[in-house]
Amino acid sequence: MKLKYDFISNKVAGETVLVAIGEGNIALDGFLKTDDIGSLILETLKNDVTFEEIVSAVKKEYCGDDLVIRKRIEQFIEKIKTLDLLL
Repeated sequence: MKLKYDFISNKVAGETVLVAIGEGNIALDGFLKTDDIGSLILETLKNDVTFEEIVSAVKKEYCGDDLVIRKRIEQFIEKIKTLDLLL
């Protein structure tokens, strides 16, 4: 899995706002707002990674139940798939 587009990000009012650069900006037609975990997932997806590598990256930064973490990642990935942001 890997992101189709490059993003720039900035913290605004406790949330991360991401704007796609170049073609991605046209395709996305705006910006994404996410929390810290979503931002970490997107940062990880700048490289071609597996689901397990994303889980590992999140677990290094956040404590929690393995099943809850996996479910949160699955939901986030499904959301960005619907936006057609993955290769």
